[in-house]
Amino acid sequence: MSAHLASAHKGFVCAHWLDAQDRAPVPSAHLSILPLCCLLPPSLAGVNVLFQLHKPCKFGEAWAVCGNVPELGAWDPKRALPLRWSKGDTWTAQIPLPRDITVQWRFVLIDANTKALKMWLTDGT
Repeated sequence: MSAHLASAHKGFVCAHWLDAQDRAPVPSAHLSILPLCCLLPPSLAGVNVLFQLHKPCKFGEAWAVCGNVPELGAWDPKRALPLRWSKGDTWTAQIPLPRDITVQWRFVLIDANTKALKMWLTDGT
């Protein structure tokens, strides 16, 4: 998946979320964009992004987000952003990302202890 993160307008983020082939918007169930809420002055503020995945996994496994930017591990699953589990097998993480860049990412299944990659989640699975 990829997105171009644009500057905030009136406190909200403008972004275009596309699938892996840059054809269609990603379903909102997978990713949400949050208002900046005056966390930083506009000149310093990034884009606050909430990653959310509804998917179970086995005990000892965890979901994470791995992507092309350093904040998401620079495509190294061992450095991916871990998601936090909540009731109903909902996994979430919120992170500020730089503005005016294209971000690509995938959800990854990792070993909860060693962070070893178990699986890249592909579109439609």
